[in-house]
Amino acid sequence: QQEEEIGFEQLPQRVPNVEDVLNGVSQYYNVPIQDMLGSSRLRQIMIPRQVAMYIAYKRLRMSLSQVGELFSGRDHSTVLHAVRKVEKQIRTHPYLIREMNAIQQEVGLLQK
Repeated sequence: QQEEEIGFEQLPQRVPNVEDVLNGVSQYYNVPIQDMLGSSRLRQIMIPRQVAMYIAYKRLRMSLSQVGELFSGRDHSTVLHAVRKVEKQIRTHPYLIREMNAIQQEVGLLQK
């Protein structure tokens, strides 16, 4: 008779990638990935898009050009604008830090 192991199964550590970030942001904000990658300027889509760009640039260390290419071929300056906008929002809206931490924990970029 075999003893059963108790506790959580240890999943092998895997480095999160940009698809994980897109999925995490999409699920958190309940916005389809296609909408985030598209050109909509609706606030409920722009904020998740900017958060995804920020995380991809800051946490995954993708270049501004790589992030822009992923988001429908946007210019690197557009990505830089999004990153700066999120940085400004973080200073004035503490809830955004909580949201981004929750997303990053979910995709494995922050320890729980």
